[in-house]
Amino acid sequence: MSPHLARSALLAIRALLTVAFLAAGLAKFAGVAMMVATFDAIGWGQWFRYVTATIEIGGAILLW
Repeated sequence: MSPHLARSALLAIRALLTVAFLAAGLAKFAGVAMMVATFDAIGWGQWFRYVTATIEIGGAILLW
């Protein structure tokens, strides 16, 4: 595998992970019904939804 191809593949993986982390974090911040229901079901309360969203968005930022 050439160095250019390897660098491009890593960049693509990083971009996909960033999109996934951002999408999940923003869905939690936006209060998507499924996310609210999930955190109600696990019994930790909605404060934990915000903590998780912050960690996910922070992870997306730290990927870069």
